[in-house]
Order: sequence, then C-alpha cells, then structure tokens
Amino acid sequence: MELKEMLKWGVLMVVSGVVTAVAIQLVTKQLEDKAILAARAELERLMVAAASQRTQQEVVTQIPSNGPGTHIVL
Repeated sequence: MELKEMLKWGVLMVVSGVVTAVAIQLVTKQLEDKAILAARAELERLMVAAASQRTQQEVVTQIPSNGPGTHIVL
C-alpha cells in the first residue's frame, strides 16, 4: 500500500470518528433534554398534588364546628 493510500485511509478513519463522536453528542443531548423535561413534568405534578392536598387540609381546618346550619341542643 502506498503512503498516499495510507494517508487517505487515516484521514477517512479520523473523519468517521469525528462524525461518530458528534452524532453521539447530539443523541446524548436529546436524551438529556427529554429526561429533564420528564423530571420537570413529574416535579410539577408532585408540587400540584402537594399544593392541592395542603389546600384541602386548610379548608377542613377552617370550617367552624358551630357554623351556619348547625344547631346546638342544650
């Protein structure tokens, strides 16, 4: 094999390695973005559920025991 031919193969190997590395980085970035979006959605769901539960607890504790519509029999 000539030196020129070996250089062509060497350059081809380097270029293919660079293309592979860039492709891996792009796919990894997309997967990271999807994972971040999924984590944010789950966190938002948990925060809404916690806020809803807290609101329900506050409403229950604010209802007076002798409020309108209740009768006290002595």
